[in-house]
Amino acid sequence: MDRVLFQRLQRLMLILIPTWRSKEFGILTLHTFFLVFRTALSVYLAYVDGHIVGHLVNKDAKEFGRSILWWLVIAVPATYTNAMIKFLESKVRCCSGVGGASFLAPRPTSSPSRSAAA
Repeated sequence: MDRVLFQRLQRLMLILIPTWRSKEFGILTLHTFFLVFRTALSVYLAYVDGHIVGHLVNKDAKEFGRSILWWLVIAVPATYTNAMIKFLESKVRCCSGVGGASFLAPRPTSSPSRSAAA
């Protein structure tokens, strides 16, 4: 890694985030937060799933029921988190072209016209 690479990365960051107060910075910060939060929720839900299976194997109906209820309680913020991630991704797509974020949007492909081929 050389100095030219870091200069190019710095120019890209200025395109992606024009200022710290920009809308793009807020969207990217929120998106990053929700991605990290979803990862933590996934790890915790795997832990709870393990307890559910353990209570099921041990035939502990009371603890099994509690674990299922707790899993349902955790599912609410998990669902909200997934919806927020999709929403923020759509905001990034909608903002493409504003603030220099046009490279995030897929570009239309051009096809040769039939009249040019004839």
